[in-house]
Amino acid sequence: FREMILSCVSFLCNLVRAAALPSAPLANREDYGVWREAAEADKWLPHCLRQVRASYGVLISLDLPSQVLDIVKALTTELRLSSLNNILTSVVEEIYILHEKEDWVLDMSDVYGSITNLPKLFEDLVIESISLIKEAVLAIDNREDDILEHKTAKTNTEFLIQKVLSAFAFALENAATENYYSNQTDIPPDSRRLLYCLNNCKYTQTKSIPNIVAKLTDLEQLSLDKAISESINMYSVLDQKLFDAYIELKCEPIIAIIEPNMYMGKFDWAKCVRPSGARNYVKEILHNVVCVHAEVSRMGKEFVVRVMDKLVEAVCEELNRLFCCIQRMNSNGCVQVRFS
Repeated sequence: FREMILSCVSFLCNLVRAAALPSAPLANREDYGVWREAAEADKWLPHCLRQVRASYGVLISLDLPSQVLDIVKALTTELRLSSLNNILTSVVEEIYILHEKEDWVLDMSDVYGSITNLPKLFEDLVIESISLIKEAVLAIDNREDDILEHKTAKTNTEFLIQKVLSAFAFALENAATENYYSNQTDIPPDSRRLLYCLNNCKYTQTKSIPNIVAKLTDLEQLSLDKAISESINMYSVLDQKLFDAYIELKCEPIIAIIEPNMYMGKFDWAKCVRPSGARNYVKEILHNVVCVHAEVSRMGKEFVVRVMDKLVEAVCEELNRLFCCIQRMNSNGCVQVRFS
């Protein structure tokens, strides 16, 4: 009778493995039938886990031998590990395409400046998945083991959490730099998209990531220091990349017009007349710089200083280069240069 029970329970557990865990090692898998939808088994994992746990509880109440119970317990552990990996992997894939939900509706704040809804969508998605993992996977019922005690599971979970925290950087970059489908037809100009995503990136670093990490602090088995530092580094790299793209977008047109406008009308520094005010190219530079300042000021004081310092530096370098190329200059020209 004992052998019959062991055989039946073992066969049942292997049937579940064949149907719900297509990648699990299983000897003579073909003996347990052909499961045509095994590739889509991930969506059934939570349901299978609930049913197997319920069966495990019934078997415990029947006071069966521990050898029988250990077979079912091993299956629940495999299902829990697969569910954990599946949830985190699915979240990463959802985050990668999160930019498709960007509607560019701004939330104005004195503390964080102008941000869109995208960081909030990211934060809500991750926190919801963490709650699901805690309730459905990590909760320990009926003599089950803590799956995070397994070294491989612990290491793999820490790596997946690192991917979850970092994945949003790709969505932000896509939102800022690529042509994509959006729910809103009125997509902002490239420069504003770069600025909004720059601010979103900063908000993610300072607000979203700490909020998510706070939800993970009670999982004491996990060491999240590497995951946090790697994700913050990812957003820092993205921040610099978006900033450089914005500076290039704004600086190049301003720099490009300085030399042509300086020598408009075959102007000659050696024949410069007495200065009566700033020349037109100076006024145009100031006008363009003021326009950039107005655009950046919506993001907050930090961005104003950061952008304007770089922009003014680039303009001054170009003016210095042009002035150094002047071969002859009369006294009026010297005054005009000084005034400029």
